[in-house]
Amino acid sequence: MAEAGKKHRVYMVTGSSTNTAIVGELSSNWTVNGNVIDISDKDSEWFKGMMGNKSWEASASFSYQKGSNQEQLFESLKAGSQVSLFIGEVAAGTQTSGVLGNALVASIAATNDDADRVTWDISFTGVGELQLITTPTTTVAPTTTLG
Repeated sequence: MAEAGKKHRVYMVTGSSTNTAIVGELSSNWTVNGNVIDISDKDSEWFKGMMGNKSWEASASFSYQKGSNQEQLFESLKAGSQVSLFIGEVAAGTQTSGVLGNALVASIAATNDDADRVTWDISFTGVGELQLITTPTTTVAPTTTLG
């Protein structure tokens, strides 16, 4: 069954029980990558590969709101500290579907157009495994140890 994108939000996860939606979200996305290593040689007629490390990243656009939790992400970027993120649907405090992991805030780009609202585009680079949440579960923090 299809899910509405409007219900999937970016949440900061704190402790073992709190999902806090980042305010002003306009859109978000996430990507998981597999680093395929080329093991072809001169005798190969076709590409040969093997799976190397995996990685993930996410990004989101926000309507900037001064004094909001968006500014915590700015401080995390400056400090180089990891944030715990859940991107998906939360109902009654329960993560129902989405992805969960630790990330570094890689960039924040502000757009200040003359006839439009101020927006922040924030990019995250995953640190460790991205967990897929497919069944309702009580809020969980990522299994990756924060460093």
